[in-house]
Amino acid sequence: MIVELDPKIGNIPFEALITPDGEYLVQSAEITYSSGLFYGDYSRIPQPITVNSSAVILHGDGAPGDVSGSADVDLEVEAVKRILKHAVVLRGSDVDSKKLDTLLLNAEMFHYAGHAISTRIREGLLLTDSPSKRQIWAPHEGDAVWGHRLQLVVLSACSTGNRTRSISQERGRLLRMFVASGTPRVITTLWDVDSEATRVLMTGFYSFIAQGESASSALTHSQRDLSRRAATSHPFYWAAFSVVENRWSEENPS
Repeated sequence: MIVELDPKIGNIPFEALITPDGEYLVQSAEITYSSGLFYGDYSRIPQPITVNSSAVILHGDGAPGDVSGSADVDLEVEAVKRILKHAVVLRGSDVDSKKLDTLLLNAEMFHYAGHAISTRIREGLLLTDSPSKRQIWAPHEGDAVWGHRLQLVVLSACSTGNRTRSISQERGRLLRMFVASGTPRVITTLWDVDSEATRVLMTGFYSFIAQGESASSALTHSQRDLSRRAATSHPFYWAAFSVVENRWSEENPS
């Protein structure tokens, strides 16, 4: 199922809608969200992604005192790098915006695990946060032509995919930035997610990628797995994640 959303209802998680059978829609449908006709000329034609694709895994360093969340992020990064065997793994404290821009020049996949900043003033991915140093990687920082090979971006952090704002507004810039740069598949979140459930979801997602599934199929199967567990059955734990894809370049390649 490909969903093209009006901005006014852009943040509805279709995965959690109830079908006439009383089940969540994700149980019977593989759902992707179209990035829209506006971005059709920007996107690269989707290419297969595998565990052997070149990848950058960035471990954002959280704020002091966030012990439980940081532990789950540590475990998530460990799980992902075991599956993506050729990935470059970095901590946020080891890079700045320019270095990250450079690393993304040749990457086909980018996985960020950590904390996102989303306010009316600024939006970005937290690289490091300490009393002496705070770095946020934001779309407007750095002048490198980064990400020209990216096929999949996974922003495994809180509220990274607001879909209700126009292209000129600040909220939702993370999602729009990657789509406008030509990335054909971007996985983001609609709300502040549970770190433990996210670790389980992402581990499942990449396990399905390793079995040869597409990004949308892998995410759907991982969401189904969480929805069937008693502890994570509520949509809060899994429905925040969605795949935004540019289908226009795939269907109408130039």
